[in-house]
Amino acid sequence: DGWVGYRKTKGNITFDTSVAMYGYTNDPVPYEMFEGKIAFTEVYGKFAFTETFAYSPEYFNFANQSVWGEINVAYNITKSLSVSTALCYQHLQDGGIYGSYACWNVGLNYKLCSHSTIDVRFYDNNDHGQGEAWNSTVAVVLRTTF
Repeated sequence: DGWVGYRKTKGNITFDTSVAMYGYTNDPVPYEMFEGKIAFTEVYGKFAFTETFAYSPEYFNFANQSVWGEINVAYNITKSLSVSTALCYQHLQDGGIYGSYACWNVGLNYKLCSHSTIDVRFYDNNDHGQGEAWNSTVAVVLRTTF
């Protein structure tokens, strides 16, 4: 996968845009995809609100255009601990058996140090009929930046 983007913060608003190309080699089905994204984050005290929109002209070679919309709300409990939630919607034009769907998550994020965080999050969606990968789940993620 490869991506390039631009991020600019002015006052309490951050503008973030990127383009990405997802490619999966040695896969029997060519799941390549181009995606463009734009996001805005506004910070008000301990709250942060993010709106994200993404577009793909051909979603993983099995659907025509796709549009992704997401709204995130985060609240900083302390300097190291925050809680956040997101509501998302994926619209797939002619998406076959997958169709469009809504999803959501809620979780806690703890900053271990200046470059590492741990996130514990519950994920769910409105389409559990697509198999085990679509079931509700809890994920624990360690993020580290270099």
